[in-house]
Amino acid sequence: MHNTESLTINDKTFNKNIKKFYNYCFFIGIWPLSPLAVIYFEQVSGSYTIAMSVFSIRFITQFLLEIPTSVLSDKFSRKANLVISQWSFVIAALLFALAGSFDSVLLLYIGAIFWGNQVAFDSGTRDAFLYETLKDNHKEKDFDLYYAKSEKYKKLGFILAAMIAVFVSYFYDLKVLAYVGFVFATARLYAMWLNESKTRPVSKEDNIKHILLAVRRLLKRKKLRTFAFYSLIDNSSMQSVDRFGGAYASMFLSDWLIILVKLLEQICGYIGFSIVPKLKKYNPLNVMIGSTYGIILTYTTGLVINSFLSPFIMSFNSIFKGTALSAKSHILQREYSSKQRATIDSVISLFGAMSAAILFLIVGIIADLYSLIWAMSLLVLVKVFVVIGYQRIFKKYG
Repeated sequence: MHNTESLTINDKTFNKNIKKFYNYCFFIGIWPLSPLAVIYFEQVSGSYTIAMSVFSIRFITQFLLEIPTSVLSDKFSRKANLVISQWSFVIAALLFALAGSFDSVLLLYIGAIFWGNQVAFDSGTRDAFLYETLKDNHKEKDFDLYYAKSEKYKKLGFILAAMIAVFVSYFYDLKVLAYVGFVFATARLYAMWLNESKTRPVSKEDNIKHILLAVRRLLKRKKLRTFAFYSLIDNSSMQSVDRFGGAYASMFLSDWLIILVKLLEQICGYIGFSIVPKLKKYNPLNVMIGSTYGIILTYTTGLVINSFLSPFIMSFNSIFKGTALSAKSHILQREYSSKQRATIDSVISLFGAMSAAILFLIVGIIADLYSLIWAMSLLVLVKVFVVIGYQRIFKKYG
């Protein structure tokens, strides 16, 4: 492995590598069960608390594996991590499908463990893979633009998945959709055809020292530490809203209409990532703050109206999610060190997984004891806390 940053691959090879990465992002977006996962888990288990606990187990598994998998990524191979990640998801998708056939909560929980393994192996590695592919050709300063484009491809995968889900759920029940989801999940194995960076630096420290160096960098850099804190809470609330949004929509809409809402959501996400280049001239932290306010506004409007229009209104928040996510990733990648890039990201994701597991359980319990509206309102309040935190960072660091 070369340890130099001066080696540059030719444009033809770079274009081929980046295109393969875009194709990979498209394939990982295709899981037709995703828009209705919470509803499906609730149908299998008979409880929103159990349904949300499936996600909590996923996050707990991710929490336990975040650091070991990131060390493997930094010290050995990004591509190997991505391949293991997607094999894990294929197994998870199969177990979820079988759970519906046997009405088995146990299979849902085992599937959640494999799902958590998938997320852990992917966490930090996919962004690092892209960053280092760009660095091979001295294009890392445009990371946010390439990242946005990769997410657009992922959104196209989501759109295709939603279209498949609309068709299948209109004619069949969700148990059939779960098996269709497994079939399409196998496309993720395209990861085996990715080309790894030839120039990335490889950490030579032993595993413990490597982890300690990553943690030390995170603790020493106050801006990174503070931003990471609010970012992980932001991610937790966003994932909770995404998963619970389908359950909230089920109060007003049938399954196939819910998927139409999800389809609109993905189209809005595609638009959001498409406008990222237009925002290049602005401070990414400012883009984060403005985008978060946009998310809060769309969700609050939907909850206040609280009718069949609410899910459609809320779907427009994905425009702001696209701009927010690109800005956030750009800020974090800029603050990371080259040799601990995946590990630092996974340290942050580790605490994010822990907070998400707790938040998912709380939201599920509130939904069971009170109502879905109360659960969604709590998540909006979390977003308000986050945007106040982002504003404090902007005032202090600019």
